[in-house]
Amino acid sequence: MDQPLAVKFHKLWKISRKQEATIEEMSESTGEMKAWNFGFCKTPNRDELPELYDFLQVIGEPNGGDEEDERSWIPNKGIFSTNSSDVVLLEEKK
Repeated sequence: MDQPLAVKFHKLWKISRKQEATIEEMSESTGEMKAWNFGFCKTPNRDELPELYDFLQVIGEPNGGDEEDERSWIPNKGIFSTNSSDVVLLEEKK
């Protein structure tokens, strides 16, 4: 099942100041180079580092490809709400 990155990498999402940003918005240019800036409010700890490694494997380099990021809400294929996300999270705990 495809999951939103905020669900799949929840520990990182919790420490990011950029929780509503797209992946594209988390890359910064310095001259000709691009780098990731996830806006963490603290340095990731030992428990979060494996998740950070996996996250970087999924998103790759910040090269800013030609495709635009998009947001979607797949579970109910409708409008996102906190109630619908709670239902999904509770179902995953079962």
